[in-house]
Amino acid sequence: LEIAKRGAFVTVIDSSKNMLKIVERKFERHGLKSRLEIHQGSGADLPFQNKTFDVCVCINAMNHIPQYRNVMKEIFRVLGKDGVSVTNYTNWMSYYLPYGVWVNLNKKSIYRDVYTKWFSINEVYKLHNINNLSVNKLMGVVHTPSNFNNNFLLRLLKLVNHISQKSMLRYVAPQIFIKAYKSI
Repeated sequence: LEIAKRGAFVTVIDSSKNMLKIVERKFERHGLKSRLEIHQGSGADLPFQNKTFDVCVCINAMNHIPQYRNVMKEIFRVLGKDGVSVTNYTNWMSYYLPYGVWVNLNKKSIYRDVYTKWFSINEVYKLHNINNLSVNKLMGVVHTPSNFNNNFLLRLLKLVNHISQKSMLRYVAPQIFIKAYKSI
């Protein structure tokens, strides 16, 4: 939605019809439905021709897709020359390490029965490099829940998030965001 608000045409793919309906309603509410194209499907088998897109954004998805390696291959395939990929990963080597170990051993989320994998930064770099995507930027992110009632803790989390984005703490932040370029 934010990308469409800035003038881009957006193509969304999701395996869930329900999620696609939510996206469509949001775009309708903001008068941006004409900037949206929706497809039901899998990121591991994208229904698009080679070199179709300038930018691929994959947020809060990779850690729930068992075929994440195929997703990265598909992102590379559909990106055009000098294309940009923006992807995030849950970092198992974060300050939530015990949770990351549990999630990776059980291959599911802590709170839901859904496939989940947390990644090491090494895995993320390797995954991008294997798929000829050159990592340009890594940013760490700490979630700061908007409905949190403790103002002191919320301010503290926001400060840690701010510091984690670009300092050495980004390597132990719970979420890592990667910006990469198609290198060939």
